[in-house]
Amino acid sequence: MIIFRVFYLKISKNIEFYIISGMNELLSTKKSIIYKRHRLINSLKDNPIYKYTLNCENCLGEIHWIKSKSLSTKAKNAFKKDLEDNKIDKNKYEGQYNGAIFFELTEDKSFSRWIFLKNGKLILWQLRGNYLMNFPKDFFENQGYICKEIQL
Repeated sequence: MIIFRVFYLKISKNIEFYIISGMNELLSTKKSIIYKRHRLINSLKDNPIYKYTLNCENCLGEIHWIKSKSLSTKAKNAFKKDLEDNKIDKNKYEGQYNGAIFFELTEDKSFSRWIFLKNGKLILWQLRGNYLMNFPKDFFENQGYICKEIQL
């Protein structure tokens, strides 16, 4: 039986790091985010979703951290499957996942999952609800694992 532990570090009132680890790698995973969080936060300073979350009154942003990285192999494989389900080439982002950040945004009555690639691409992986960062109403026609690259 594998036991996973989840810890979180609060960065601001709106941003939290969720540290997910098995019993064997608990200390190394926790240490890796403690050492890397300042560099990670600095890399997000120009990210529009991150900045929006910081300034949003009713938002919570979560950065997930697993085994010294944000986008785990399991999450990456699930994303590739969702790309295929949306008739997008599963290899479209091949070679771009290194250093990617997995981010969840909860605001009012909506939830979204994002992948921030190191090259600046913003991918809306999942959308649930009818509101997201003041996007127009027609944006919400598609729900679920939509895998949509967003230009802001």
